[in-house]
Amino acid sequence: MQPDWYSRYGNNTSADKYSPSYYSSSYSLTPRFGRTGLSNIGNTCYMNTALQCLSHCLQITQLLLSGEYKKFINKDNTSGSGGRVMNVYVDLLKRLWMGTSPYTSPADLKSVVEIYASQFQGYDQHDSQEFFIMFLDLLHEDMNKITKKPYIEYPVYTSFSPEQSSEMWSFHLQRNQSPIIDWFYGQTVTFVRCTECGEQRVRYEPFSFLTLPLPPEMTTVYINLMPGTLSGFSSSHPIPDHVFTTCKKSEKCSFLINEVAKACDVLPSQVVLVTYRSDTFTVLEESESISPNLSYGVRFLAYLVMP
Repeated sequence: MQPDWYSRYGNNTSADKYSPSYYSSSYSLTPRFGRTGLSNIGNTCYMNTALQCLSHCLQITQLLLSGEYKKFINKDNTSGSGGRVMNVYVDLLKRLWMGTSPYTSPADLKSVVEIYASQFQGYDQHDSQEFFIMFLDLLHEDMNKITKKPYIEYPVYTSFSPEQSSEMWSFHLQRNQSPIIDWFYGQTVTFVRCTECGEQRVRYEPFSFLTLPLPPEMTTVYINLMPGTLSGFSSSHPIPDHVFTTCKKSEKCSFLINEVAKACDVLPSQVVLVTYRSDTFTVLEESESISPNLSYGVRFLAYLVMP
């Protein structure tokens, strides 16, 4: 089923190089509706990742492919590109959503972006989030209805209130108004308190990206216990045959040693942790990471020794 804006998208007859119609399409098969990929034209995977993510933000994609974005273009805004970046991005979206090729090249878009963001010139590797932030800002400035941004002296707040939050957001809108702001921006509230005098400051700041921690990757480790095989170890405490433990893949071997020690009621210094692979035994140090030893065919063994 095709998106509702597909049937409403009309060809622009302008001959401007940066209009969507300049790059003609010869596709005649069934459109792929967003399943078209982007070719890597030389360390551009960072850019391709950002563009594909933005392409699947369907509200902005619908606005652009419907042609309704044209009424927002502000050619008088010197902070923007006069619509050049917007138009070449629309052409790319047309190929991603309405073309029939399994992939397309973002070279045209890259060449235009480089005019306004020289740090991305050439074919060096860059950070995808940095590109995303820059590109979103270019799209915003192309549609920003504020041509002359006023100087604003921001007040100092010592406590939080919804009224202050609204006031600071209104200040932001005095300088920035576009669909990008409506869809991609929010506001953070930060409290900063002096540890000596206790004085507090409250900051209200606009944001388009929030960096969030990913939950650590977990794993379950099975450790076979080999009691009584080193230094004549013996104990009145029942020794289990094995120890199961769940931990982060980034944990050190000291974590596994401590888990075995607790299960056997012995000191960590009495546990010797060993891996067995392909008839080879390797003693693990406490400071080593367990991650390299989680591959297929590796067994964890623990020997208990006298203190």
